[in-house]
Amino acid sequence: GKLSTCRAPVYLNKICLFSQVEKRLELVKQVSHSTHKKLTACLQGQQGVDVEKKSVRSPSKKLPLTTLAQCLVEGAAVLGDESLLGLAQELILFELTIERDVIEPLYDLSEVEIPNIQKQRKHLAKLVLDMDSARTR
Repeated sequence: GKLSTCRAPVYLNKICLFSQVEKRLELVKQVSHSTHKKLTACLQGQQGVDVEKKSVRSPSKKLPLTTLAQCLVEGAAVLGDESLLGLAQELILFELTIERDVIEPLYDLSEVEIPNIQKQRKHLAKLVLDMDSARTR
């Protein structure tokens, strides 16, 4: 009698733990399946695409990436921030921030602002030459 009453709570705890593990495993399975589908959709457009078109900000990439990001947010909420999906979500947010705050401004500087400055300098040099030419007449 005493042996069975001592072991009953341990047995019930093991059943409860097993049930929790089963529920967690089912959640991981559902989230993994959903994330795999969204990630596959994002990667399908990557093959044979120019470097500029691979940008996260490219219009053709926004919808699949938005869907993937939402999936990661939901998966991280279900599984917890310390899960692989929580960490992946953090990495994606970091990469988006780097693209927005570093890569895009550098691109604008090198491809838009500096060429504009060079164009204005050439125009100014021409105007200075014209002014000098007018003075000598």
